[in-house]
This record gives sequence, structure tokens and C-alpha cells, in this order.
Amino acid sequence: MTNKDNSTNFCGTIDRIAGSKAYVKITPAPACAGCAAQSVCASPSKRENIIEAQLKPGAQPNPNDRVTISAAASVGIFSAVIAFFIPLAIVVGAIVLTVAFFGWDEAAGASAGLSAGALWYVGLYICRKALARKIIFTVEETSAL
Repeated sequence: MTNKDNSTNFCGTIDRIAGSKAYVKITPAPACAGCAAQSVCASPSKRENIIEAQLKPGAQPNPNDRVTISAAASVGIFSAVIAFFIPLAIVVGAIVLTVAFFGWDEAAGASAGLSAGALWYVGLYICRKALARKIIFTVEETSAL
């Protein structure tokens, strides 16, 4: 959900705290329970997620406190670009390059495209710590349960 100051917010419960980081458990929305499509739903909001969030200096929440975590809208855009748009361009580009310019057949081009996409995700995995410094959630407000 996005609010008026152009950030994305989620409500959850603190699972545990380690130093200046809180691990916040985000539970599925109550609307998911009554949804007719839940058996085929692939939405991340359908299952319980734990998100690592930075605590603000001086904040002292406790485990099981209800909190709101937020991230700048630019974080969501950046995440979508590196997770979906760039890999799509790589896969399509590899297929076009191998089929149109190298003269490979479609099956070989498709294999090359999928391999190139897989390499992108391997690269993301290798760079996960650097990406974690750019994709930051912060604990905004707390209230005891």
C-alpha cells in the first residue's frame, strides 16, 4: 500500500530484533481468506513474510509489537526493474540476437535466452549484499499488542 508521502507501507509484528535491525512478520490480509482464487494465487501477500527493517535511532520496540514499516517508492521501482524488466530485456535480446543474427534455430535461441536470464539471477544472488544496502525498509511506528 502506498500513502500520500510516496512511500510503501506494511503493517506487521516484530518477530525478533538483532542490533539495529528488526525482523517484521507480515501476515496475509484477511481478505485472502475469503478469496475464491486463493488456491491458484501466487501473490506474495498470500503467505507470511519476514522483512528485515532498520530501526530508527533511539527506537526500542519489543518482539510482538505491532509496527508499520515503510520504504520509499523508488525502492519498489528499483526492485521491479532489476527483478522483472531487465531480465525480460536480457531474455528477449538473447533470443533475437541468437536467432536473427547468429542464425540459430528457435529452440537453441530459446535455450540461450533462458540461460542468459538465469545468469542475470545468479548475478543478483551474488550481489545480494550490495542490493540489500539499496533496498531498505524502516520501522516507522510501533504500538504494543
